Amino acid sequence: MWDSRAGVAQHETISGWKARAYLLCDQAASVRSVRAGLADANQSVPESEIAAALDDLVTRRLMITERGRYLSLAIPESQPK
Repeated sequence: MWDSRAGVAQHETISGWKARAYLLCDQAASVRSVRAGLADANQSVPESEIAAALDDLVTRRLMITERGRYLSLAIPESQPK
């Protein structure tokens, strides 16, 4: 994904289960609900690892957190009509 909020476009890459976890947070989600979503996709990840990964994304300003819920900040790139 590209982050141009600081006036300079920066490329950020998230892959594997972390990418899926990010997408699961397109609506505010708890670590427990992210874990369940990953399990539905046959990806078993401990809650502690999920929390650490989501906290890292918060630190990188790609996500916000409040009251134990995480929200992805990326929006789909606009498509020409």
